[in-house]
Amino acid sequence: MTDALFPKDAADIPAAAKTVAALSPLQKEVLNLVCGEDYSYQNAADTLGIPLEQAKCYLLQARLALMGQLPRDQGQPFRP
Repeated sequence: MTDALFPKDAADIPAAAKTVAALSPLQKEVLNLVCGEDYSYQNAADTLGIPLEQAKCYLLQARLALMGQLPRDQGQPFRP
């Protein structure tokens, strides 16, 4: 996992928590399984009973939503 998913300032935590709360249940589940529980994309998809590509899509949507809430360092390229 990249450091871009973790707020460096405690003031950013409420914004990230609100963003996670606003995710769909499947987005939260895929994010938790892949990023929190270290499941592979395929294992997460199998666990949730969804196609692999759908799991990847949910994870991308969740990551982009979180990245939109976190400040980016000046001079660092944006990489979703």
